[in-house]
Amino acid sequence: MLWLGVGVLAMTGSVAALEPVGPSAGQSSVPLAGTAEVYLDVGGTLDLAAIGAGRVPFGPQRGASFGTLLTRGTLWIRALIKPWPDGGSTYLLLNNGSLESVTLYAPVRGQDGAALRILRGGWQYATTGAQERFVSPVFRLPADYDDARPLLIAVRSPYLLQFRVTLLTEAAWQRTGMELLLFLGLGLGSLVAILLYNLLLYAAIGDRHYLYYLLYAVTLVLYLGVDPYVGLARFVAPGTVGALMPYFPVFPLLMLAAMINFSRAFLASRQSAPRHDRLLRALLVAPLSVILMVVMGYRWEAARVTYVLLHTLILLQVTVGFVVLRSGFRPARFYLLAVSAPLIGVLVFSMQIQGLLPRNDLTVRALFIGFILEALLLSFALGNRTWLLRQAREASERLLLEHSRFLSVGQMLSGVLHQLKRPVIHAGNRLMTLEALLERPAAEREAALPGAVAELRRTVGFMARTIEDVYRFYGQDQDRVSYRPAEQIELAVTLLTPMAVGSALRIERALLPDLVLHGYPHAFAHVLLIVIENAAVILRERAVTDPLIRIEMAVAGDELWTTVADNAGGIRVQPIARLFDLITRPDRGSGIGIGLGLARRLVETKLDGRISARNRDQGAEFTIRLPLGAAGNLGADQP
Repeated sequence: MLWLGVGVLAMTGSVAALEPVGPSAGQSSVPLAGTAEVYLDVGGTLDLAAIGAGRVPFGPQRGASFGTLLTRGTLWIRALIKPWPDGGSTYLLLNNGSLESVTLYAPVRGQDGAALRILRGGWQYATTGAQERFVSPVFRLPADYDDARPLLIAVRSPYLLQFRVTLLTEAAWQRTGMELLLFLGLGLGSLVAILLYNLLLYAAIGDRHYLYYLLYAVTLVLYLGVDPYVGLARFVAPGTVGALMPYFPVFPLLMLAAMINFSRAFLASRQSAPRHDRLLRALLVAPLSVILMVVMGYRWEAARVTYVLLHTLILLQVTVGFVVLRSGFRPARFYLLAVSAPLIGVLVFSMQIQGLLPRNDLTVRALFIGFILEALLLSFALGNRTWLLRQAREASERLLLEHSRFLSVGQMLSGVLHQLKRPVIHAGNRLMTLEALLERPAAEREAALPGAVAELRRTVGFMARTIEDVYRFYGQDQDRVSYRPAEQIELAVTLLTPMAVGSALRIERALLPDLVLHGYPHAFAHVLLIVIENAAVILRERAVTDPLIRIEMAVAGDELWTTVADNAGGIRVQPIARLFDLITRPDRGSGIGIGLGLARRLVETKLDGRISARNRDQGAEFTIRLPLGAAGNLGADQP
């Protein structure tokens, strides 16, 4: 678009005071800072005619960046630009994608020497402007650009009005675009990979902390996709930029809320740092009012409040992470490193704006890098937490296993004593018989003595076998060995308490006595004892007439199926899978309590099998499935 007449006013004035800016030999980029003049129209009411009328007091631009942090309005920039002498294209880059409107009044050579070409950019003109497709406004100066007259730029934004302006050659511009695409691709690709990895972990583990992390990661992807300094939306769907940017503060606020939920759950701040937890909850409420401000059109104010909230959250996260780490929560180390990354990113970005650090892809997108590192380190922290909890759970389960053994001692001790009581009495009677024989005549003594001694030996042998059975059950499985499951089932039945082997209870068995497995026999016996004991308890407590427990062994494919069924009326816990939780089920009787949950752990971890339960016919049926393996057979090989 060409404007005549008014351009004469716009481009006259203190041109002589302007220092020309252009490349030296070998340069591919030149900053505009230090040579341009600026004027901030606080009310945003001036137009090109007013600027060209000469009533605007332009002043020298100081510092490496243009703009202001605390004042809103339209920033006018005037510069005398000398394009590259080789005649190639010259590009003008403004490195802030949150600029709503950027208007270039470029002088061009015309017949009367006063023509202007107006180029518009910014997210307001994402699809209709003359800017190049990039994350921030980029313009190519017209081929007929008139370098004898100054260029005028009008910039307006409801967000951060702080940016740098750089002149680039076409090669430098193309290189900048390729480097940026590679940089963003690596960063966002890593973030998406982390998100998918944790999604799979959540699907496998079901830990709610992974769900909180996924919500945070999704909101982070949305935020970075719209973020002006990342600008993924400008590449993927430029038509959405104009619709999304008016509501840009909503995206970091959603990320803020998701991060607070994750932090509170991960650190258990309500218990470990209650005072900090109250501050986190207060920050969780604040975004609602800011979102309302955005909807009502107060975008400039909402952006400032969002800026304060994000920085407050970062500082609070570092503080609460340090407090929880001091309390002994080891995963807080990774958490503390993670939340420190955005803080470092903010410092680097701010120092770049102020000219204290050089401007490059690393410093311009330091906050983007900080958030990517935060997501990565939080994933490490979550994995470390899961690993530590798993170690603690395994240690607890080992302790629980040993504890259950000691608990079962008391229950079985009465059965063992009952089993030894009659033999002890019988042995005592045999000793009295022997004493009486000593007083009898020699012939009578010699006739009766061998029978009495043999009877005493049988009684002592029975007592020794009973003690050996107890010793075998409470022995430790150090290594995998070959064993016969049928023998372990008989051992478990032998060791039942008097209640389980009472006269009214029948235990039927259909076993495979010659089948051999390779594994841990004591663990198998322990599982069978728990399941049979559980059935016996329920039968007694429900006062079942003609109580029956039936144990069967069968080979199904490459597995050994051992079923324990009763006629106690079935399982009342719903869903039935909850029966195997490592907690006491009051409706399962007094028993060992944690036994069924412990049985599942033993089957899955020690025996490499599965255990399940269902209601069938008149009662419950428990099925233990164990792999036969190379050692499983139906022959008569000795274990």
